[in-house]
Amino acid sequence: MISADGKVAHLAAAMGKEVWLLISNGENYRWQLDVKVSPWYPTMKIYRKNPNELWGDVIKQVEKDLVSYLKSEE
Repeated sequence: MISADGKVAHLAAAMGKEVWLLISNGENYRWQLDVKVSPWYPTMKIYRKNPNELWGDVIKQVEKDLVSYLKSEE
């Protein structure tokens, strides 16, 4: 699942489903700083939008990772 931070993403991750979470790079204790995997949900990968980037830059990285993921599933 690819999602912004919200209830459904938390529920899916709590159920052990793979979640790619898109968040702004604000200071938030839940997501810590500079980690790419959630300390709370081992199946959650975190994509951060840094202040100097656009969301399009983050989406391009998600797209690249998704293509790699799908190729590895073949």
